[in-house]
Amino acid sequence: MEVSSTKNNGFLFHGVIIVFVVLFLASSIIFNVYQIEILPSQFYGALIGVFITAIVTAFLLRGQTEGDEKREKSVKIFEKKQEIYHAFLEKFQKIIQDGDIKVGVKKDDGSVDYSTDELKDLIFQLAFIQMHTSTEKTKKILLCIADIKEILNNFHETADEDKHKEQETFYSELSTKLFEIVAIMKADLYVEKSSKKEVSAIPVAEMKSILEKFDLYVEVKDADKYEIQTYFWNELTSQLQEKGYNVEVKDFTHLVSEFYAKTKVCFTSLEIEEGLRLKIYIENDHFFYGFGRETQNEKNTELEQRISATSSLFKSNSWWYGYKYPNKYKLDFVKFTSPDFKYLKNPRKRGVLIKGIVEEIDSYIKLFKNTKTVKDE
Repeated sequence: MEVSSTKNNGFLFHGVIIVFVVLFLASSIIFNVYQIEILPSQFYGALIGVFITAIVTAFLLRGQTEGDEKREKSVKIFEKKQEIYHAFLEKFQKIIQDGDIKVGVKKDDGSVDYSTDELKDLIFQLAFIQMHTSTEKTKKILLCIADIKEILNNFHETADEDKHKEQETFYSELSTKLFEIVAIMKADLYVEKSSKKEVSAIPVAEMKSILEKFDLYVEVKDADKYEIQTYFWNELTSQLQEKGYNVEVKDFTHLVSEFYAKTKVCFTSLEIEEGLRLKIYIENDHFFYGFGRETQNEKNTELEQRISATSSLFKSNSWWYGYKYPNKYKLDFVKFTSPDFKYLKNPRKRGVLIKGIVEEIDSYIKLFKNTKTVKDE
């Protein structure tokens, strides 16, 4: 019954179409819409026009469909690339957060748990990247990762007391290499292949200059009095040498141990002129510098005149032609109670403190060299 009903509906539909076609033709002839003589040619012309229109429309639709498919595919690839690149950076951040790329983790019982393999995780992340970009770009990213690993190793091997000096270099090198990876990914995502526009990372020197404004601080274990004073002497010597002075090099680790054990004296000296040296002293709870006498009450009128002409802040006694305390910093290496000692205890500030002392010493040496005695005039 249902099949018979469907057939009847089909016949009815076709019948209606035929009736409408006949009515259209008849009305066209009766009302002179078309002339009977040219009706067949017009009819066939219309059919040909319909056929050509159908072919052109089919080609246009096909081209539009292919274009839509390509655009949709490109959008999906772009979104997938973004997802993979973001996932890689997030994973890489977690891997290097502790300052190392671990292959196995040592457990409390001494055995090694190899289920933690950060290098393997990294390789898989690179495989995802390789799936969506060229081998050349993947190779560049891998080289940046190798450089970052070397940077991490070098900073990890730096002694705790020296980390604050290396931190700006460390973070500038690390960020530059990381930004190189980002630049490679950014170029792959957003720069057209035909474009000559280059995407580059921030240069190391520029990055270091920016990071200096952050006043970075690396938390390290508290240094004891031996380490602090030894650091003070070594850094002071280093900065004076950078200024071009011939500074007496000593084993301050040994001298500082003796200072706290018995002597309460530690000093160095630097050559100002031939046969004349400026002494830098820590004696008991005082830090000062000046020109010492070889023997008690030794006389040198010319030197005394030059010191007096340099600055009235230089004081004299039976053992010193002239000595002075620093203008800004007062340092007590015995009791550690002087207010300015907080700067020396702070790894972030101690370099600045010593630089200030070196600049002051350098300025007085220059003043001294420019003085003239009565005899010289």
